[in-house]
Amino acid sequence: MKEIRDAILLDWIISGDNKRRDAAFEHIYKKYYPSVEGHVLRNQGTLEEVKDLFQDAVIVFYNQVLRGNFKRESSIKTYLFAICKNLWLKRLSKKKVKTDLENLNEQSDEQMGIDEMLIGNEEEQLIAQLVEQLGLSCQKLLTLFYYDKLSMKQIQKTLGLTSVQVAKNKKLKCMKKLREMVLQNPKYVRALKK
Repeated sequence: MKEIRDAILLDWIISGDNKRRDAAFEHIYKKYYPSVEGHVLRNQGTLEEVKDLFQDAVIVFYNQVLRGNFKRESSIKTYLFAICKNLWLKRLSKKKVKTDLENLNEQSDEQMGIDEMLIGNEEEQLIAQLVEQLGLSCQKLLTLFYYDKLSMKQIQKTLGLTSVQVAKNKKLKCMKKLREMVLQNPKYVRALKK
Protein backbone atom coordinates (compact mmCIF):
# COMPACT_ATOMS: atom_id res chain seq x y z
CA MET A 1 0.00 0.00 0.00
CA LYS A 2 1.36 3.38 -1.00
CA GLU A 3 1.93 5.65 1.98
CA ILE A 4 -0.12 8.84 1.96
CA ARG A 5 1.07 11.62 4.27
CA ASP A 6 -1.21 12.77 7.09
CA ALA A 7 -1.44 16.30 5.70
CA ILE A 8 -2.81 14.99 2.42
CA LEU A 9 -5.31 12.70 4.15
CA LEU A 10 -6.53 15.59 6.31
CA ASP A 11 -6.87 17.84 3.27
CA TRP A 12 -8.92 15.15 1.54
CA ILE A 13 -11.16 14.72 4.60
CA ILE A 14 -12.00 18.42 4.84
CA SER A 15 -12.07 19.09 1.08
CA GLY A 16 -15.80 18.48 0.67
CA ASP A 17 -14.98 16.12 -2.22
CA ASN A 18 -16.70 12.80 -1.44
CA LYS A 19 -14.27 10.77 -3.56
CA ARG A 20 -11.23 12.20 -1.81
CA ARG A 21 -12.82 11.85 1.63
CA ASP A 22 -13.74 8.22 0.91
CA ALA A 23 -10.23 7.53 -0.38
CA ALA A 24 -8.76 9.04 2.80
CA PHE A 25 -10.92 6.86 5.03
CA GLU A 26 -10.23 3.76 2.94
CA HIS A 27 -6.52 4.39 3.45
CA ILE A 28 -7.02 4.96 7.18
CA TYR A 29 -9.01 1.72 7.50
CA LYS A 30 -6.44 -0.38 5.63
CA LYS A 31 -3.46 1.13 7.42
CA TYR A 32 -4.66 1.40 11.04
CA TYR A 33 -7.40 -1.19 11.51
CA PRO A 34 -4.98 -4.13 12.07
CA SER A 35 -3.23 -2.52 15.05
CA VAL A 36 -6.58 -1.67 16.67
CA GLU A 37 -7.81 -5.19 16.01
CA GLY A 38 -4.73 -6.64 17.73
CA HIS A 39 -5.14 -4.36 20.74
CA VAL A 40 -8.84 -5.15 21.23
CA LEU A 41 -8.41 -8.90 20.73
CA ARG A 42 -5.56 -8.94 23.28
CA ASN A 43 -7.84 -7.13 25.71
CA GLN A 44 -10.91 -9.38 25.89
CA GLY A 45 -12.57 -8.20 22.65
CA THR A 46 -14.14 -9.98 19.69
CA LEU A 47 -13.82 -9.32 15.96
CA GLU A 48 -17.35 -7.91 15.93
CA GLU A 49 -16.45 -5.51 18.74
CA VAL A 50 -13.34 -4.41 16.82
CA LYS A 51 -15.44 -3.49 13.78
CA ASP A 52 -17.92 -1.49 15.85
CA LEU A 53 -15.17 0.20 17.85
CA PHE A 54 -13.12 1.22 14.82
CA GLN A 55 -16.21 2.57 13.06
CA ASP A 56 -17.08 4.66 16.14
CA ALA A 57 -13.48 5.86 16.47
CA VAL A 58 -13.33 6.96 12.83
CA ILE A 59 -16.56 8.92 13.30
CA VAL A 60 -15.14 10.61 16.41
CA PHE A 61 -11.90 11.35 14.52
CA TYR A 62 -13.84 12.75 11.53
CA ASN A 63 -15.87 15.05 13.79
CA GLN A 64 -12.72 16.20 15.60
CA VAL A 65 -11.09 17.06 12.26
CA LEU A 66 -14.15 18.94 10.98
CA ARG A 67 -14.46 20.93 14.23
CA GLY A 68 -10.78 21.85 14.12
CA ASN A 69 -10.05 19.95 17.35
CA PHE A 70 -7.33 17.81 15.73
CA LYS A 71 -4.36 20.16 16.07
CA ARG A 72 -1.92 17.97 14.13
CA GLU A 73 0.37 17.76 17.17
CA SER A 74 0.40 13.99 16.75
CA SER A 75 0.02 11.67 13.80
CA ILE A 76 -3.36 10.40 12.62
CA LYS A 77 -2.23 6.94 13.70
CA THR A 78 -1.45 8.03 17.27
CA TYR A 79 -4.58 10.16 17.59
CA LEU A 80 -6.92 7.52 16.16
CA PHE A 81 -5.34 4.77 18.26
CA ALA A 82 -5.80 6.89 21.40
CA ILE A 83 -9.48 7.37 20.52
CA CYS A 84 -9.85 3.60 20.02
CA LYS A 85 -8.14 2.81 23.32
CA ASN A 86 -10.28 5.30 25.22
CA LEU A 87 -13.48 3.96 23.65
CA TRP A 88 -12.37 0.40 24.39
CA LEU A 89 -11.58 1.23 28.02
CA LYS A 90 -15.08 2.69 28.42
CA ARG A 91 -16.62 -0.41 26.86
CA LEU A 92 -14.56 -2.71 29.05
CA SER A 93 -15.65 -0.74 32.09
CA LYS A 94 -19.30 -1.16 31.07
CA LYS A 95 -18.71 -4.88 30.45
CA LYS A 96 -17.13 -5.20 33.88
CA VAL A 97 -20.08 -3.49 35.55
CA LYS A 98 -22.50 -5.78 33.70
CA THR A 99 -20.44 -8.87 34.59
CA ASP A 100 -20.20 -7.78 38.22
CA LEU A 101 -23.96 -7.34 38.37
CA GLU A 102 -24.54 -10.76 36.80
CA ASN A 103 -22.05 -12.38 39.17
CA LEU A 104 -23.66 -10.65 42.11
CA ASN A 105 -26.70 -12.87 41.69
CA GLU A 106 -24.48 -15.94 41.92
CA GLN A 107 -22.53 -14.87 45.01
CA SER A 108 -23.68 -14.47 48.55
CA ASP A 109 -23.36 -11.20 50.43
CA GLU A 110 -20.61 -12.82 52.51
CA GLN A 111 -18.48 -13.40 49.42
CA MET A 112 -18.84 -9.90 48.04
CA GLY A 113 -20.90 -7.08 49.48
CA ILE A 114 -22.84 -4.74 47.26
CA ASP A 115 -21.07 -1.79 48.85
CA GLU A 116 -17.65 -3.13 47.85
CA MET A 117 -18.71 -3.55 44.24
CA LEU A 118 -20.28 -0.09 44.02
CA ILE A 119 -17.30 1.60 45.65
CA GLY A 120 -14.90 -0.13 43.23
CA ASN A 121 -16.96 0.91 40.22
CA GLU A 122 -17.40 4.45 41.53
CA GLU A 123 -13.64 4.81 41.96
CA GLU A 124 -12.99 3.51 38.45
CA GLN A 125 -15.57 5.90 37.01
CA LEU A 126 -14.15 8.88 38.90
CA ILE A 127 -10.61 8.09 37.78
CA ALA A 128 -11.82 7.69 34.17
CA GLN A 129 -13.60 11.07 34.39
CA LEU A 130 -10.47 12.74 35.71
CA VAL A 131 -8.21 11.22 33.08
CA GLU A 132 -10.61 12.42 30.36
CA GLN A 133 -10.22 15.98 31.70
CA LEU A 134 -6.42 15.83 31.45
CA GLY A 135 -6.30 16.31 27.70
CA LEU A 136 -5.44 13.92 24.91
CA SER A 137 -1.67 14.04 25.38
CA CYS A 138 -1.83 12.96 29.04
CA GLN A 139 -4.62 10.47 28.31
CA LYS A 140 -2.43 8.73 25.72
CA LEU A 141 0.63 8.61 27.94
CA LEU A 142 -1.16 7.38 31.06
CA THR A 143 -3.16 4.81 29.07
CA LEU A 144 0.04 3.44 27.55
CA PHE A 145 1.72 3.28 30.96
CA TYR A 146 -1.04 2.05 33.27
CA TYR A 147 -3.38 0.08 31.00
CA ASP A 148 -1.08 -1.20 28.26
CA LYS A 149 1.82 -1.64 30.71
CA LEU A 150 4.37 -0.24 28.25
CA SER A 151 7.86 0.71 29.43
CA MET A 152 8.94 4.34 29.27
CA LYS A 153 11.19 3.45 26.31
CA GLN A 154 8.19 1.97 24.43
CA ILE A 155 6.09 5.02 25.31
CA GLN A 156 8.84 7.33 24.08
CA LYS A 157 8.85 5.52 20.71
CA THR A 158 5.05 5.24 20.46
CA LEU A 159 4.49 8.93 21.14
CA GLY A 160 7.51 10.03 19.10
CA LEU A 161 9.16 11.79 22.03
CA THR A 162 12.82 12.78 21.84
CA SER A 163 14.02 10.70 24.80
CA VAL A 164 12.97 8.42 27.65
CA GLN A 165 13.64 11.29 30.07
CA VAL A 166 11.17 13.49 28.18
CA ALA A 167 8.59 10.69 28.48
CA LYS A 168 9.26 10.40 32.24
CA ASN A 169 8.99 14.16 32.73
CA LYS A 170 5.75 14.25 30.76
CA LYS A 171 4.32 11.41 32.89
CA LEU A 172 5.29 13.25 36.09
CA LYS A 173 3.59 16.44 34.86
CA CYS A 174 0.44 14.49 33.95
CA MET A 175 0.34 12.79 37.36
CA LYS A 176 0.91 16.12 39.11
CA LYS A 177 -1.96 17.64 37.17
CA LEU A 178 -4.16 14.62 38.04
CA ARG A 179 -3.30 14.96 41.76
CA GLU A 180 -4.12 18.67 41.68
CA MET A 181 -7.48 17.94 40.07
CA VAL A 182 -8.28 15.37 42.76
CA LEU A 183 -7.29 17.71 45.58
CA GLN A 184 -9.35 20.57 44.16
CA ASN A 185 -12.55 18.54 44.20
CA PRO A 186 -13.75 17.16 47.56
CA LYS A 187 -15.98 14.64 45.78
CA TYR A 188 -12.92 12.91 44.31
CA VAL A 189 -10.94 13.08 47.57
CA ARG A 190 -13.75 11.46 49.59
CA ALA A 191 -14.44 8.75 47.00
CA LEU A 192 -10.80 7.78 46.51
CA LYS A 193 -10.06 7.67 50.27
CA LYS A 194 -12.76 5.07 50.94
